[in-house]
Amino acid sequence: MKRVMCALVAFVWTAGVWAGGTNNVPSKVKPVKSTEEARQRLEKIIIPELNVREASLSDFITLLEEKTFQASGKNFNCVVQAPSDVKVTMNLKNVSLTDVLQYATHAVGLAYRIEPHAVLIYKPESPQPSPAGKNAKP
Repeated sequence: MKRVMCALVAFVWTAGVWAGGTNNVPSKVKPVKSTEEARQRLEKIIIPELNVREASLSDFITLLEEKTFQASGKNFNCVVQAPSDVKVTMNLKNVSLTDVLQYATHAVGLAYRIEPHAVLIYKPESPQPSPAGKNAKP
């Protein structure tokens, strides 16, 4: 698990959507000042196609980083505080980055939060009910 966490920490230090500078991010990108501004930027990034089957969470995040860069020319910062044994399977086309994060985290019992400088993926303290469970009849 330590090796996976080290890889994820290294991933976090790439230049992101939120600030200009090095690592192929245009220097004209303005730093994000609020969570809402970060969310709006991520919603504008459309992933044309994403197909994964039983990918580890770290491999999924790496693939999502690549797909995000291919779609927008930008990277994003991601901090993962979740078990390393999580497996992700999904087939999506023309979906926003925020929707990909929502579908992926919900499917494996995780949650995500967009902050001004990073996306945080974590295991919630209590399980979240499924959308159908809210209105389902016994």
